[in-house]
Amino acid sequence: MISGIRNKFLIILVVFACCFGTAKGQWYCQNPVPTGNHLYSVHFENMSDGWMAGSSGTLYHYNGYDWLLDKSAPLVNLNSIYFNSGKNGYIVGNGGLIMNYDGSGWLSQSSKTTQNLHSVFMLDALHVYAAGDKGTILQNSGSGWSKLGTNYYS
Repeated sequence: MISGIRNKFLIILVVFACCFGTAKGQWYCQNPVPTGNHLYSVHFENMSDGWMAGSSGTLYHYNGYDWLLDKSAPLVNLNSIYFNSGKNGYIVGNGGLIMNYDGSGWLSQSSKTTQNLHSVFMLDALHVYAAGDKGTILQNSGSGWSKLGTNYYS
């Protein structure tokens, strides 16, 4: 009898802890509804301007209220996204993809490589860097993309 009461009490305690003990600070799906695609990179310039990039051309822009699908990217993996202002940003992806956001839309740029690019970073419009497979390191100083140094892959 005591064992049965103890088991019921433990079950009630576990249910209570699961339902009420973890409610604070919990992550939840806001918007967009999950697409089934992987998300690889997110960048926020401020609390009301953010971007997410992922597999198969998945690209979303946050406007302070909602995540809006942006269909301007090709259907390749978008591996990294970075902005230095709300009007100047870059995406890099598979197959040497580089795209620049100019404040009104995304424009493709020639990377002069077919290597997958995995990371992009910028200090300002004249100091933009991308890195990828087989030691690929690229730099854009305002006049297009070029290899930085030599191939560091060994």
